[in-house]
Order: sequence, then structure tokens, then C-alpha cells
Amino acid sequence: MKPEDFELLVNPRITQSRGEKVTMAEGCLSCPEIQVEVSRFPEIKVRALNAQGEKISKRYLDYVARVIQHEIDHLDGKLIVDYEGSLYYPKNKQGFFEKIFKSSHDESSVKIMLRGNPW
Repeated sequence: MKPEDFELLVNPRITQSRGEKVTMAEGCLSCPEIQVEVSRFPEIKVRALNAQGEKISKRYLDYVARVIQHEIDHLDGKLIVDYEGSLYYPKNKQGFFEKIFKSSHDESSVKIMLRGNPW
């Protein structure tokens, strides 16, 4: 992988957000086999340091804005399961996930939806 194939953001901060939030199902390698509906801004402005330690300020749109918000959530200690959106998981793992989420969430705040195994 070459340096121009990715972007490194050190200590990123969202300084502006624009547009009406868009709700989509998100997955995450930290929570395999789970998707949660998460609402995020379609446009953000981020301040950070680049790989050379220089201050940068850049706008991100749509999918890339969603990914950056998701990754900043990780830096803040937040996972997709911490959102109150609909939760999707494979139907064949229903018992496992119900046990986990009943012990960690109030049932009234989690709307669980089962799917056939799309993964």
C-alpha cells in the first residue's frame, strides 16, 4: 500500500457538520455479524494532524464522512451497539445475541430485527 492510497488523521476533531442526518445500517469489525442503524451527518469538516505532523482542515462528504464519524466514535470509546437504532444479526445466532443484549441493554431501547444469514 502506498501513502497516496490512504489518509492518516492524527487526533481528528469534527469542527463542523452539515445537512440532515442520514440513517443507514452500519457494520463494524469490532462487532462481527451485527449491523445497527446509525444516523450521521452527510458532510463534516475535520481538523487533525497529517502524517507529517502538519495541521490540516478538510471537508468530507457522504460515505467517507460516515466512515470518519464511525472511526472517531472508536477514538471516543463508542461502538455501533451503543446507538439506539435497529439492530440486525443473523437469525441462526438469535439465542446468542438475545442473551448478550438483554443483559447489557434495557429491552425497550433496543429494537431487534432478525435476518436470514446475509453474511
